[in-house]
Amino acid sequence: MKALRKRHLQEYWQRQTQVENAYLERFKAERIEKQKRDMDRWRTAICKIAMHTKKQIDSLNHKEARLLERMRIRDITDTKKAIENKMMLDVMQIDSRKWPTLADLNTKVDENVVLPSTILNYGEYQKKLQNLAFYAEQGDHESMQKLLDKEEVMEKKNVLMQPIFRDIKSAIRFMTNTEEHKLLKEYIDNRNTLI
Repeated sequence: MKALRKRHLQEYWQRQTQVENAYLERFKAERIEKQKRDMDRWRTAICKIAMHTKKQIDSLNHKEARLLERMRIRDITDTKKAIENKMMLDVMQIDSRKWPTLADLNTKVDENVVLPSTILNYGEYQKKLQNLAFYAEQGDHESMQKLLDKEEVMEKKNVLMQPIFRDIKSAIRFMTNTEEHKLLKEYIDNRNTLI
């Protein structure tokens, strides 16, 4: 009876140990799995935070670049406007030296002179003065001349000057197309071929 009790007690503890070991193994596996899931969740959260931070930084950099570009364009526009105003004032200052005063009003003002239509249209006149002053400051005489010349006058000049130009061109061609010129051209071509 004692031996049976002893064997029964040993079997009980062996089973108890197996149950506890199985529980501990299962508990360890669950803990490891939970830790893996937590680590995955934390890594995912860190990646999401990093990606969100990167996007936020890119967005802020983009906003800053747009703001700087807008500020640069605004500065250029303001500077251009200030230069145009200064040029207009300088031109008006220079032009005002020729304006009549009360002392010489009778001598400078001629009633027979018809005012150009550009002066009557103040906005167009102001723009023309500004452009003229700008081209003068840049030394662009061709643009100044284009601004000062009127199209009707230019067309009339072209109509009158084209026949003269054609005659001069024909005369030059006739004068250069001589036997001497042909011989000289042939000599230069042959000399270049030999060299």
